[in-house]
Amino acid sequence: MDKQLDRSKWAESIWSGEMDPDKDLVETNIGLVKRFFEEVWNKGNLSVVDELLAENYVDYNQPPGAPRGRKGYKATVTMFRS
Repeated sequence: MDKQLDRSKWAESIWSGEMDPDKDLVETNIGLVKRFFEEVWNKGNLSVVDELLAENYVDYNQPPGAPRGRKGYKATVTMFRS
């Protein structure tokens, strides 16, 4: 699904039967998760963290004193990859 598709057109495509939200959105989400793990964890491409994690991302499993948000996530990836 295109990021720029407005909600009314998206809803219209669901109601018309043109798009199956269960199938289409599940496939989109699976693709995003696969891309995230391949790029970030396997290849170390930390720019994808900024692209796919929200600006207000919160990791509730960060150790005490670790940076918060996307910066902290990147630090964790870097630590595990090194």
